[in-house]
Amino acid sequence: PTTEQLLNYLLSPASTELCRPDDESAEVESKGADFKTYSSSALTAFEELVCAVVLSRPISHKLGLRSIRTILNAPYSFTTPSAIISAGKEKRYQALNEAKTQHKEKTAEQIGLVADVVAHKFSKNDKDTSLDKLREQASKGWDMERDLLQENIKGVGKTGLDIFFRRVQWLWPEAYPFVDERSSRGIEKLGLPKHPDELAKVLDRYWAKLDTSNLEKGDKDMQKRRAFVIICERATSADLEGKSDAILEAAASS
Repeated sequence: PTTEQLLNYLLSPASTELCRPDDESAEVESKGADFKTYSSSALTAFEELVCAVVLSRPISHKLGLRSIRTILNAPYSFTTPSAIISAGKEKRYQALNEAKTQHKEKTAEQIGLVADVVAHKFSKNDKDTSLDKLREQASKGWDMERDLLQENIKGVGKTGLDIFFRRVQWLWPEAYPFVDERSSRGIEKLGLPKHPDELAKVLDRYWAKLDTSNLEKGDKDMQKRRAFVIICERATSADLEGKSDAILEAAASS
């Protein structure tokens, strides 16, 4: 495909279906448009932090995404610090057990810790999901944001922080552009530049020719950052699902 074809395809709903595991596609079809997924939903900063903790465990892509779908949606809806804290460790474990994932006890403990720390240190109240208080403490410096998260949340290491900042950069301009090591491999397999500044330049170059109708509403800079995140996510997921070649083939015929 041309670069324009590839970028347009990656930003289209068709690429979402190609990049996610089959069990997620089936669940989305049965649950409807409001069903939250890591693959296609615009999540809050707090939700992204919880997801990063789940995905930083040594589990498969399929199990990680299934765990996220289970904890973010009813009947658990662990989408705010208060929801996770009030659920208690037993219910958190129950949710992960229902997802049939691995490392259930450790993950249940970690997402509880994330909720406690965010509620008491990084949020204006226990329902605040913006993490803006963290950004204020760090003077919106992303190195300091990383340091504060790592210092305060036991068990959150480089992998989890890289996942978090790769995803949250559309909401936090100070983190843009960022590509973590895992994403860079997927991006390279699609023939796009893996260096974040170079990838951002490519996106700028083709922006006027891209179909941005499926992006979240916002100003042009925010939409561009959101597109950057989606491109990174699709490239990573395609690589993890062994579908990089299928993405290229589909893009070429789109």
